[in-house]
Amino acid sequence: MAVSLQAVKIERSEKLGRLLRRDEPSHLGESTWDLLETAIRAGDKAEAIRLLGYLHEGETAPRHYFYFDWMYGNFSYVAQNFGEEAYEKMFRSEVTWGLHDNRLGGFPVEMLTDVEAMVKKQAEIMRGHWPPRGAIVIVEEEDRYVINNFPCNSGGRMLRSGLAEGKWGLAVITKPHPWAWSKPGKPVYCLHCSLGRGIMVSEVRGFPIRVYGPPGEGFNPDKAHPFDPCSMIFYKDPDLMPERYFHALGLKKDPARFKRVIPRSE
Repeated sequence: MAVSLQAVKIERSEKLGRLLRRDEPSHLGESTWDLLETAIRAGDKAEAIRLLGYLHEGETAPRHYFYFDWMYGNFSYVAQNFGEEAYEKMFRSEVTWGLHDNRLGGFPVEMLTDVEAMVKKQAEIMRGHWPPRGAIVIVEEEDRYVINNFPCNSGGRMLRSGLAEGKWGLAVITKPHPWAWSKPGKPVYCLHCSLGRGIMVSEVRGFPIRVYGPPGEGFNPDKAHPFDPCSMIFYKDPDLMPERYFHALGLKKDPARFKRVIPRSE
């Protein structure tokens, strides 16, 4: 039986420090998304806004952050107990299932020839990290698309939350590994960008899916403050990608190895 909107009690929990649904136990299993749809269809704007506020603060963003922080913790356990090189071996294991699923660097192989489509997909991913309003600014330039994160609400949020410090002390790379942009000081969570989207993709098609650099400053691998902006740069043509981005990953730019099309595997 559907729960009426009047039965939905949303109050702030002192113990959780956020909003919490406090309906009767028999009502708590009702989907908040279904309740939101009911409010919208009924034209109840105030109730829809109230439910949206709770969905963000109570049911979506906290779950998202929890699982990504958990992932950072798992990566840290590997790096801190088995060595930083073990992290690379662990992460590379994704190739086994990734390529079998006809994906490369997180994108379907059919999408790799459409840079604009990849930018739209990446924007969707970054919006899913629940950034502050106005934190993502995307610009198209003559040779590239740039997704500016002011600041990053993925790995950057973890650093701003203090996960690499104090009682948590999650792993930060201490050596200049190529798969860490050849610089120490990078949180292991962020290395899916350099290793998974950079090196491993380049090993298959000769160039990264995207590269990184603070906006207005070009590429600066020393820039690592959690409040600094992080920019994802998608070049429209890999021939236009500067050599310095390859060098930071321990690679050499070789256009003869560039593969624009990656066939599907059976």
